[in-house]
Amino acid sequence: TPRSGAAVAMPGVEITANVLQALRSGRTITRTSRPAAMILSLLPLLVVFAGFLRLSPRHSLLLTAGVAAAVVLGCVLALRLGGCFWPPTAAIAALVLAYPLWSWRRLEATQQYLDQELAAFDDDTQLSPARGIPGQPHAGLVDVLQIRIERAQSATRRLRHLRKILSDTIAAVPDAILLVDPRGYIVLGNPGAAELF
Repeated sequence: TPRSGAAVAMPGVEITANVLQALRSGRTITRTSRPAAMILSLLPLLVVFAGFLRLSPRHSLLLTAGVAAAVVLGCVLALRLGGCFWPPTAAIAALVLAYPLWSWRRLEATQQYLDQELAAFDDDTQLSPARGIPGQPHAGLVDVLQIRIERAQSATRRLRHLRKILSDTIAAVPDAILLVDPRGYIVLGNPGAAELF
């Protein structure tokens, strides 16, 4: 072999001697079986997916990087301490693909939900008095996500406008008026109600 531990050529007789010593002492490197390698490759992915369900995107990224580092460290320790070789390529490749695909699906689901809610909000006939609130026009090429953000901002402005109209209307009525939620808590009241109660 042209290279060895000392970075010099190693004679063939030394290679044969090393192989014979490893065989006689039982210190040969064994490769994990295919079912064991598949299970070991799937376990890190299951850990990461369980974390995706509970963690924020930032913590999910940190978890993915940590699990990938643990896989590499586990492979090195298994080879050094137990003489067992498990190829980590499949596990690392699955982890590298898992985070972007999961993030894309999460973003896609969020955008679909926002689109449905904003469309339902726009179609609500009860909110028509607030439709006169100006929005921002789109000129040229604009990011699709930015358009959704602006629609959400417009819907929030309209809700604030409607709440102000409702508050002003209730405050102008001389009789006592209370708005109560289903649990019985007072949500809104006018000055007449404050004087009475």
